Amino acid sequence: MTVSPNPTDSSTVRINFKMAYATNIDYFVSTMDGKIVLDGEIEDTTQGDNSMNFELDGIANQTVIITFIFDNKFYVSQKVIVK
Repeated sequence: MTVSPNPTDSSTVRINFKMAYATNIDYFVSTMDGKIVLDGEIEDTTQGDNSMNFELDGIANQTVIITFIFDNKFYVSQKVIVK
């Protein structure tokens, strides 16, 4: 997973990721101290390359971690600095 721009001064970032198969993805965004500030589900991903705009509404002046969870057991995370 890649996130750009990073660092960002926008509430929207672009996330690119590759899927081995089509599935829905659960996600959460947490602060560095572990507080979950956003969560939800991404539907209709496809096998192969995927790209999406991701909203970080209400988050400013901190580093957060975006985590994607697949099949309730696999995960990938990326730190994002929000100015």
